[in-house]
Amino acid sequence: MERESRITIKQAIIPYGARKMSTELIPTEHKHQQPMAFHRRSGSDAVYGIGLVGAWVYYLRRATTLRQGVEGFFKGLVWPAFLVYELFVFLKKD
Repeated sequence: MERESRITIKQAIIPYGARKMSTELIPTEHKHQQPMAFHRRSGSDAVYGIGLVGAWVYYLRRATTLRQGVEGFFKGLVWPAFLVYELFVFLKKD
């Protein structure tokens, strides 16, 4: 079983030029290395976030009871579903 090479804190503190260099090759294994994945965010995340806050402001300002406030909170989370539903109802009327 091969040992993994690790840098200790003491080695990390020593300036790079002061370290002794060797020509010995140290095999390193990357068994546990996960493949690189790039997550690209789009502008839709920001639009949803602004819409979420706007929906909360709209629903919570109209709430007069605690129950309506709780309903407003959850309606604010799923506001795109209401938007798409109303869009389909509007398109069906034509």
